[in-house]
Amino acid sequence: MLIGNPFYDPEDAPKPGAWEWDEKEGRRFRRVGNSVEWEAEIVTAHAGKIPASMLSTYNKTQEKSKLEDEKAAKERELEAARARYCPFRIGNGDRCRAGNCAFFDGDKCVLAYTKKDPARDTKGKLCPLARRMYTCSDRCALYRGGCSIAANMTESED
Repeated sequence: MLIGNPFYDPEDAPKPGAWEWDEKEGRRFRRVGNSVEWEAEIVTAHAGKIPASMLSTYNKTQEKSKLEDEKAAKERELEAARARYCPFRIGNGDRCRAGNCAFFDGDKCVLAYTKKDPARDTKGKLCPLARRMYTCSDRCALYRGGCSIAANMTESED
């Protein structure tokens, strides 16, 4: 039993030419003997058809884009975690952030970072400074193991 063509010699096969661009089709091709070989196209869900030669570049850009998206999502999560609620404000924009409060410096409220530590923990107690029912917690911009405003109002032991 013969497998394949015993008279076929791979060294006699026509060598493929260089890749060329067909303006009419908008695709790359090369000539192999008397025939034309079109470059294979890969169908993707996001980009449609892309040439096989561009697949590695496409995958790299998709990976880079995915990493950038994940990094941006983590940045948003960290920003949301760092943003604390201000007891002096009411409404949807009541989180302390750079650019929307005169007391916000860098990454913290300057009212919360005083030289004195709070004398006692005020967590769970109602805040008399807030315009609405607001309990003292670690999500408050003024909380630092207790209310920082209360720490400034207590008498000094000096």
